[in-house]
Amino acid sequence: PFGTYRIPSLGAQGANVTAEDLAALFDANAPTPLAPRLAKLNAASITAPEVIAEHTVAERTQRIVYKNVTLANVVGGKAEKITIAGADLDATDPQAGRMRAVYGPMSARAVDLALAARIFTEKANAGEARAPLYTDFAVDGVQMSSDKLDFDVRMARMTGSGVKARPLAQGFPAMMELAAKGAEAKSNPAAKPEPKVVATLIADLFDAFEFGVMETTGFTGAFKDKDGKPFTMSMARMVFGPYAAGRLNEMAYEGLKVEGDGVKVGMGGLAIRGLDLSNPLRIAGLTAQGDPMALQNPRDAIPTIAQFVVSGLDLDVAAKDGKGNAENGARTRAQLGKFQFDGANYLQGIPTKLALAVEKLVFDLNSSASDPRLRELAGLGLKRVNASARIAAAWDEPKQELSLDDASFEGERLGQIKLGLTAGNVGKELCSGNAAS
Repeated sequence: PFGTYRIPSLGAQGANVTAEDLAALFDANAPTPLAPRLAKLNAASITAPEVIAEHTVAERTQRIVYKNVTLANVVGGKAEKITIAGADLDATDPQAGRMRAVYGPMSARAVDLALAARIFTEKANAGEARAPLYTDFAVDGVQMSSDKLDFDVRMARMTGSGVKARPLAQGFPAMMELAAKGAEAKSNPAAKPEPKVVATLIADLFDAFEFGVMETTGFTGAFKDKDGKPFTMSMARMVFGPYAAGRLNEMAYEGLKVEGDGVKVGMGGLAIRGLDLSNPLRIAGLTAQGDPMALQNPRDAIPTIAQFVVSGLDLDVAAKDGKGNAENGARTRAQLGKFQFDGANYLQGIPTKLALAVEKLVFDLNSSASDPRLRELAGLGLKRVNASARIAAAWDEPKQELSLDDASFEGERLGQIKLGLTAGNVGKELCSGNAAS
């Protein structure tokens, strides 16, 4: 239902089955499911010079060839280590055109082959929990390109750890069928999947897996914007995880650089921490159960975050109106030390405890600035803004109090201000968006 796999030749050493039996393990017509067959497999090593995987979803096709695949120390269907010398991918897509990818050496440790087979071929048992799929993996070098979208992306190394999973309640084939219907719906609206079906699969998918930390280093990419003008992007490091049960601990990007037509942007870091998807997943689950009240208040489905941080921002862009703050108005330049948002105790998508901070916002001023307030500051003789600000507030539900613990501003040659206040008789209407509630 999701593609075909071909293994032209397969060899084994120290195996508890013959070569013919080993090949028969992957017989699609075998009466016994693949997972229990793999669970009985023992071998010192299993090698395949080539493994070819092909699948088609609507108008999308994909073919990937894995080279020199080796499974070491397989006991009870679990491989101590899997290594792959490399892989080539060739795919077609109506929007992206022809896509190609080349993968360097790959490896994974403590891989449960039987569980992997169950994930792709079977439905979950009632109440089935996630189980270790593999302890860690690594990919050394990836290059991807598309002729229609005209991009070329490269990654030096990808790693991950602590991957656990279980089969989907409706099975992976149901997910592939949903993807096919979604693709078909672009040309045939009548094929659009029912929202209840989509909600069921999405809620189940986000619960079916978890992982430790996923990391990518050495990202570089060449792209074209909507006007066909080239630009480049690079990133020193990307980190995701840990993730489990709809909660992502961190999603971070470090050393981001973008350069294009009149644009230079650098960013030391960007991070989202404590991303909690339990609200939208809970609403998806209620929708899947046919609860008519599930979407009564759309704000109940808003995900929450504990922290959002941007640091080390350096902006240098062409000023098309000629009113920039550098090079006689030709360019606009600014730097930001850090912007940080911290939120907690959410109520209907709004944090009842929050802090906002802007540190070291720096930019030059001139009399031709497009913003009249900046022109006014320049007229007072101020040549540069170097400012920081902070707001910290919290709502205490039992006391029905809103406290502004810190509202401060300070700037070079602009002085310093700090305020604080407490307001009483403040109900949850503050967060409901409905004064009559």
